Amino acid sequence: PIKHYELLHPGYKGNMSDIHAAIGLAQLRRWKELNEKRSIVWNIFEDAFGWREPGHSKSLFMIRVKERDAFRQRMYEAGIGTGVHYNPIHLEPGFRFLGKKLGDFPMAEKIGLSTVSLPVSSTMTEEDAHRVVKEAKKWMGEAH
Repeated sequence: PIKHYELLHPGYKGNMSDIHAAIGLAQLRRWKELNEKRSIVWNIFEDAFGWREPGHSKSLFMIRVKERDAFRQRMYEAGIGTGVHYNPIHLEPGFRFLGKKLGDFPMAEKIGLSTVSLPVSSTMTEEDAHRVVKEAKKWMGEAH
């Protein structure tokens, strides 16, 4: 289901277990292969949405849409996962102590509340990527 993560407390996150490290090392041995597969999806998205950024790590492909949460729901109903990775920090529960509210940083809010991450994975096929594009473009082409 559609969920947003929330920052409840400011702090640091640096907790990798030995198991996570072992998985990471195994993945690093396959980095070139996995990155090539991810690049296929990434290139399809770049071509479709007209956005190019040389040297990108290809980890998150983000687009801006009107009615972000409704867009995410529609994509979910189509069997496509999306993410929200950059909410305006002053709106996160863990930063309420700053005393900031909606409207205090309009540009951050405009960008943060309209940005959604599309799925990018080395397990995706070209067909998967084209389906994501088709569903996203369908939403973008409608009156939202």
